[in-house]
Amino acid sequence: MAHLLNDNIHLEYDIIAIQEPALNFLNNPSLSPYWRSIYPMGHKVKMQDDLNRDRKLRRLHQLVQRRRRGRRHSPSPAPLPPLDPVSRSLILVNASLDTNSYALLTDIPSLDVTAMQLHGNYGKLTLFNIYNDGKHSDTLDVLSAYMGSNPHLAPDNDSSHVIWLGDFNCHHPDWDVVKNKQLFTPDAVKAADILLTHVSHNGLLMALPLQLTTALQDTIREVVPVSTPLPFAKRWWTSDLTKLRVQHNQLSRRSYRMRDFPNHECHAQFHMV
Repeated sequence: MAHLLNDNIHLEYDIIAIQEPALNFLNNPSLSPYWRSIYPMGHKVKMQDDLNRDRKLRRLHQLVQRRRRGRRHSPSPAPLPPLDPVSRSLILVNASLDTNSYALLTDIPSLDVTAMQLHGNYGKLTLFNIYNDGKHSDTLDVLSAYMGSNPHLAPDNDSSHVIWLGDFNCHHPDWDVVKNKQLFTPDAVKAADILLTHVSHNGLLMALPLQLTTALQDTIREVVPVSTPLPFAKRWWTSDLTKLRVQHNQLSRRSYRMRDFPNHECHAQFHMV
């Protein structure tokens, strides 16, 4: 994600919705200054005390695991204190967008939903970025309850529009490839029916055509070149960083060759890089 967002993608896109974002040790994404972040309600930026507590908890977890491996019939230890829950939804807004043209919805009680509302001559567009856990539908229940308590968000044909997007972790013939029957287990269909009930209850319609995922995958196979990154490669490295490294090395060598001439311009150029 860092490699993608630190590229020039801000020149083409204004809003990016991410599910299960990669967060650093401070519980923040590593972003360039071209983006503004919208976090879920309850998202916590970690301070030094939180980091120290997390380190102690990880050491405690590791110690318990070692003892369990060393003692086959050891009694179950006391339950460990849980780590802070992780935010699994994130919206990035291009920093060039006028902040007067949108508002943040930060009162949804879930770490799996982020939302924003854009407004203009077209009316209002409310965007929900959703991560739905495959083990339960709590996020959908919370979101439906939120929309029920905020009737002004309800979609209509004139001035109010709503988009639900994200990772719903559901399989159903309405959007999956029909031949993949192994995906349509009774539990999977039941979970998908819950999603469809919420969609219908909130007056929403399926926007993506059937088997769009298959068409996208076929296009990717035909157009996108395949690479095999080494296991120790830095995934955040970009071609721009490679150019800067070459420039830095060239100026370093030149500055060393001119070390007997301290007033030479190459020394100032090297320190600027």
